[in-house]
Amino acid sequence: MKIFWGDAREKICQAIRDIPLSCIVMGSRGLGKIERVFLGSVSDYVVDTATCPVIVVKNVNEES
Repeated sequence: MKIFWGDAREKICQAIRDIPLSCIVMGSRGLGKIERVFLGSVSDYVVDTATCPVIVVKNVNEES
């Protein structure tokens, strides 16, 4: 087990490189477009930056 402190986006990508991971599955908070602009999206950042495949799982109870 490893514990990382800091910005989740950067630390997840660091863990992917350091461990190394062959893929990662992440959850989604279900932020809307405006909320993502102001708060940022960890899963969007990881999908764009990771060196391995990323699967983002959304809550089936979320309203679109």
